[in-house]
Amino acid sequence: MRKLLWLCFLLSYCQPATEKMNNLTEIEQIAFEKYTDKYILNKNTNGSHTLCIKHEPDTKTQPFTPLSFFIFDNTENKVVFEDNLPNGDVEWLNDFQIKVTTFPGIVQPGKENPRSYIFDINSGKKN
Repeated sequence: MRKLLWLCFLLSYCQPATEKMNNLTEIEQIAFEKYTDKYILNKNTNGSHTLCIKHEPDTKTQPFTPLSFFIFDNTENKVVFEDNLPNGDVEWLNDFQIKVTTFPGIVQPGKENPRSYIFDINSGKKN
């Protein structure tokens, strides 16, 4: 009897993966499909857009982890920009611009290190 109660408890507590996916918001579903559970969501100050960044900590074997991210429009419920880089960082500059910085694996004298670009959500262009 005790085993039966324990089994019923486990079955009611454990949700199937599809049911768990139904409990996620649109952006969480997209982030989970792209990055599994290794992501960070960072809204801009007015809440109109969310920056979703794949987050994997640096390790001894891989000190420079690849940067993958996308910008999600919270009103339109769609991805408006996405990029993948071998190594870098991304941050909000203001409500409609992000700054993406890439770091070279080997710093070379006389070359600009690191390199960066700004993406403007309104114009859809990199500068």
